[in-house]
Amino acid sequence: MALLNIHGFNVLHLPRPNDLISIRVAIEAGSTHEKNPADYGVAHYLEHIFFKGTKTKNFRELNLRMAALGGSNASTSRERTVFYINTILPRFEEASKLIAELLLDPLMDEAEFNKERNVIIEEFQNCKDEPGDYFHFSTYEHLFGPQGHHIVGTDESLANMTIQQLNNFRNRWYTKDNMVFIVCGNVEQAEVERVFEQALAIGKDSTPEKRLEEREPNSFNLGLGDKNFTHGGDNAQAYMAMYFRGQNAAERKAAGHTNGMFANAMGGGLYSVLGERIREELGLCYHIGMGHSGYDNAQSSYVYTMLQKKNIPLARQAVLEQMEKVRKEGFSQDLVDTVRSNTLYGLIKGAETSAGYASSFGDSYLKSRKTYSDDEFTLEYFKDQFEKVSNEHYIRHANWIGDQYNFVTMNGQ
Repeated sequence: MALLNIHGFNVLHLPRPNDLISIRVAIEAGSTHEKNPADYGVAHYLEHIFFKGTKTKNFRELNLRMAALGGSNASTSRERTVFYINTILPRFEEASKLIAELLLDPLMDEAEFNKERNVIIEEFQNCKDEPGDYFHFSTYEHLFGPQGHHIVGTDESLANMTIQQLNNFRNRWYTKDNMVFIVCGNVEQAEVERVFEQALAIGKDSTPEKRLEEREPNSFNLGLGDKNFTHGGDNAQAYMAMYFRGQNAAERKAAGHTNGMFANAMGGGLYSVLGERIREELGLCYHIGMGHSGYDNAQSSYVYTMLQKKNIPLARQAVLEQMEKVRKEGFSQDLVDTVRSNTLYGLIKGAETSAGYASSFGDSYLKSRKTYSDDEFTLEYFKDQFEKVSNEHYIRHANWIGDQYNFVTMNGQ
């Protein structure tokens, strides 16, 4: 791994023995950076507009070029926006120059902007119609307040969005210090330097050096009591989630891998505590899991499932009983060993392609601003790190999480 400075831009080179090359751009700008309700959805809208043309290519030419190169797409999350092109080694230079042009020299045409409005409104309607999406975005705003608003925006903000709002957001957050270009695959560093010296020249003078402000800190609201949302008809399946205390970035760093491995042991599959008890033994649901919801600086550890409304009280009580048991006893040694192996498998599986590796280890640079040596990215390194997480760590973590939680259901009453 090498961090290069080219025309003031961060370029992260991740050499891998793969001829499928992944070229990504990650920008620390998402929905949580939208302070004004009138701007809700601007980060996502901006992501769409980049694909509507550059100063030299219209959307049709972009679509054809990107399809010819391989696979390409973009996504906006709550904290960052990511663009990528996955291509073959002979077309590395062409793909690199195209993604740089896309981001650094967009057309920002008002006619295309206005056409895209209805596309995004339809996308938003799809989110509203899909029960899981509806539950997820309704719960986020309930737990995290206004900063948890839907990534796509609101009906009002989308109807009144202007292209000037997109330009303002781009100038504020799409700065050299707030983005990273990532190259992963079988490309020599000298070639990366040569290609990006040319590719990034298009934005070396027009791209602001530094972001003008810092984002506001996020906060998770604990102690909100019970909340129910309604979606669909009387026969709709119910959703249930329990949101416990979670760790911020500093706490996760101090805890090492305990946070993620604890969630695996509690709700990572049929072998987990909740999978075994609530699905296998009680037969209350098809799937139950544990994960983490929130932001880099404010998270919640949550348990989630879908089930019949009548089974919610029993499932809720069973989760609380299992959490209490883990606070006292931790996990069996068989489960501790299983989670170590399963976590290692998941890590290696996610990083077996250039695209997966770039996503797993490249995007995280924006959070840590840290690069790692080759010795820190080996199977043996991670195996050793996972072996250090013991049952005592799990017991401490379970007690740190505690017994307070927010209880959220959909179609549960």
